Amino acid sequence: MVRPEKLWLLLDNMYTDLSSAILFGGKLSKWFKLNRGVRQGSALSAKLYLIFINDLINELESSNKGAFLYDINSSSPVQADDISLIATNHESAQKMVSICEQYSESWSFSFSPTKSKLLQFGKKLTGPDIFLYNEPILSFKCATHVGISLDTSMKTLDRTLKACRTLRATTASVIRSGIHPAVLNPIVCAKIIRQVCYQG
Repeated sequence: MVRPEKLWLLLDNMYTDLSSAILFGGKLSKWFKLNRGVRQGSALSAKLYLIFINDLINELESSNKGAFLYDINSSSPVQADDISLIATNHESAQKMVSICEQYSESWSFSFSPTKSKLLQFGKKLTGPDIFLYNEPILSFKCATHVGISLDTSMKTLDRTLKACRTLRATTASVIRSGIHPAVLNPIVCAKIIRQVCYQG
């Protein structure tokens, strides 16, 4: 087992005097210092971000706002830096957004109101605005969250057709490579189908 002081030393070395450059069009920009954030593309980054954001998730859950499945709080599913807030009414949604706003201000970062999307499900698809940093979050009829298409009409046909097209293209690609699906290991086939159909 790794001793905690060694882990902290590793993290300190990973993030001390961190600099970066941008490669665009075959040209490298000047190097610049990074003062905050996690390393892009690092396997450890998502885990570190989840540790960082965990207090916010706890705060959202303890507010008792948002959606519940029986007694399970389902108000804030998180995948890496993709956070969803699920509320059953306007007041709860605004309270949860305000909790996120206050948390971000106390930790000196900000969520992007322009990247945030509001989806309203049910018969009444319009309602009062939800505000993040005094800016209304724009309402959309559909959005993608962690690769899953969400549609306020609650129709899944488009998502199913897209998954079928992707599966057809993947199968054609496998056949063109010279491998016939009939000779593929069933476990490999099941993995491909699961990945393409269920994860988009």
